[in-house]
Amino acid sequence: SGIPAEPDGNGTIRTVGVVLLVFAILFALPQAFNTLGSFFDIFGNLFRFSLHGIMDQTYSLLNFILNALKLAGFLFIGGGAFLIWKKWQDSDAEPLFVTVLAGGVLIVVEALLRGIIMAVFHRYYELSSRSASIGFAVVAIALLAVLISQKQLHPLAGLKGNFAEGLRRDLDRVVTIAQTSHTKGQTANAGARKAGASSAAASEANGDFNQYYQATTQGGQDRYTGPLKTDRSLALYILLGLLTCGIYQLYVLYTIMRDVNVACEGDGKHTPGLLEFIVFGILTCGIYDLYWFYCIGNRLAASAPRYGLTFQENGTSLLLWMLIGSLLCFIGSYVGIYFLIRNTNAICEAYNQQR
Repeated sequence: SGIPAEPDGNGTIRTVGVVLLVFAILFALPQAFNTLGSFFDIFGNLFRFSLHGIMDQTYSLLNFILNALKLAGFLFIGGGAFLIWKKWQDSDAEPLFVTVLAGGVLIVVEALLRGIIMAVFHRYYELSSRSASIGFAVVAIALLAVLISQKQLHPLAGLKGNFAEGLRRDLDRVVTIAQTSHTKGQTANAGARKAGASSAAASEANGDFNQYYQATTQGGQDRYTGPLKTDRSLALYILLGLLTCGIYQLYVLYTIMRDVNVACEGDGKHTPGLLEFIVFGILTCGIYDLYWFYCIGNRLAASAPRYGLTFQENGTSLLLWMLIGSLLCFIGSYVGIYFLIRNTNAICEAYNQQR
């Protein structure tokens, strides 16, 4: 069965999901590097057979386990928050709250175990360096506990009785929800594209272009069809990106994603949004982002003839500049961004002229 429409009052759940997701991503990224570093540190002490070497090897192994435990906590919180953010009913969200709560517990447990291990191995333990992540875990647990109480949720109901069977049932339910949401999202996007095309055709016949497309169903976003941005600039991308610690650069990428999906609509492709760009980029250590640049470069090059344009740069060009950029202090990556901005502005300008 499908997912029922979202009931009133779920805005609070959605807000909690978004906040936890953003903070989980911010904490998970450096923790992923810490975990990777501690993994390689194990091999650094692998062939030291003295007593001191064995102690260091044992500590390195325990340190890796603790880092992995903490990373799992952030991933649990981020994954659960992402699913909660998808506007599901309270009843569908119940097993997801367990995931978020479990993530918070893992982070707190990791901090306690690390303190014990540091004391046993006579290592210096700076609690202040852990206070931010511990505070985040405590806030996550408290926030969800209050939310569960106010919304009359029972997140542990599925775990009563046979623990293993209940856990398996809850996990199956989460998978089913995710699959159903993905299918509905694809159906909603396809329906919205058809509705948008029909609306544009009717408006053209009447000589009046509408400023808005129909909203997508089941939690989609409003389709933007106002004048597309044509004033994106590499200089502002770099300067304001530095001043805003990268936030402005994410905004520019967001407008590119939005405008490309509008201007290139009908080509049978879809450029993923900013959330996917950030989340999957982190999970794949940037590999997904390179693939994203490759795909959007090919999409712009393929759609250019529709507007009487020709772009020499395609997905391969952007990908090569991004890869070369990593060898040239990332200067080459800005060349790739320049081509992306220039070609997107050109297509958006042509799109605006045809409206």
